Amino acid sequence: MSGPLRAHAVMGLLAATALVLGCSQTAPENGKDATEGAARQPSGEEIRRGGTFRVDGLEFRVPDTWVVEQPRSTSFVIRLGQFRLPGSEGDAEMTVIRAGGSTEDNLNRWYAQFGLTRGAASPEEAEERELEVAGHRAVFVDIRGTYAPGPMMLRPGQKARQPGYRMLGAIVEMPGESLFFKAVGPESTLERHKEAFLEFLRSARKVEGE
Repeated sequence: MSGPLRAHAVMGLLAATALVLGCSQTAPENGKDATEGAARQPSGEEIRRGGTFRVDGLEFRVPDTWVVEQPRSTSFVIRLGQFRLPGSEGDAEMTVIRAGGSTEDNLNRWYAQFGLTRGAASPEEAEERELEVAGHRAVFVDIRGTYAPGPMMLRPGQKARQPGYRMLGAIVEMPGESLFFKAVGPESTLERHKEAFLEFLRSARKVEGE
C-alpha cells in the first residue's frame, strides 16, 4: 500500500475508534439519565419525612411519622400531594387532590365506597364532624369496613374489595374547587394515625402572597 493510501486508512480507523468510544460514553452509569433529579423523581418514591406541605395558599405541618412521596397521578386524577402512613399490618396512603362537585355528593360517594349510606351508618361504621381549616369550612369523616373503590381507582395488583379497611378523609371547601384529603389503608394503621391526621388539618395556616 502506498504512503498516501496507508495514511488515509489509518486516519479512517482512528475516526471510527473515536466514534465507538464516544458512543459508549453517552450512556449514563446504571442506565440512568444523567439529568435525572428531584423534578423527574419517579412517582411513589420517597422524598422525605415530615416537613411542611403547601397547596392553594395553605401550609400544613406534616407529621414526622409520615413519608412524603412523589405524587402518582393518572390521566383523570392529578394528585397535588401523596403521603405514606406506615403500619405493621400494612401502610396506608394519603392523597391530596382538587375537585369540584358539592361536599354532600362527594361524601355520599366516599360512604358508598364502603357500601354504606350517609346518615344511616352506625357509630361503629362511620364518624363525621365539621372542622375549620385555616378559616375554611371542612368536613372530616372516619369510615370503616370493606373498601371497594371501583375499577377506575384500583392500582395494579390491588384487590377490588378490601375488608378490614378504613378511610380518614376531609373535604376543605375553597373558592372554586375544594381540596380533598383522603387516607385509606388497614384499619389498625389508620387508628394509629388518626390523631396525626386531625393535627395535620388543624396545623393549616394561610401563606402570605399565595
